[in-house]
Amino acid sequence: MDGTSYHGMGEVIEQNIEPIIKTQEAGIKVVFVTGRPLNAKANKFKENGFTTHEAVAIGYNGALIYDFHEDKVIASNPIESDTVRFAFKESYKSGEGKDLI
Repeated sequence: MDGTSYHGMGEVIEQNIEPIIKTQEAGIKVVFVTGRPLNAKANKFKENGFTTHEAVAIGYNGALIYDFHEDKVIASNPIESDTVRFAFKESYKSGEGKDLI
């Protein structure tokens, strides 16, 4: 999404809304892929009308695949919390993660 359908780290590019919806109305499956959480405010999947037709989204850098039309998780592969804690602690030691803890 970022840099294609959406402004990098921002909201949808206005000119892309209608073509995406028309594509969905034509029966073509649209898959949104983002590193963001799928419920991030900037995504605005529902507000932009992208969830009216069949729409799948992959978020959290691939850790979650969600079907908006069916309102269900297709697949989920989160990182274990112990692994995340370890990564943050290691980044903090190197000085890279001081803003994150």
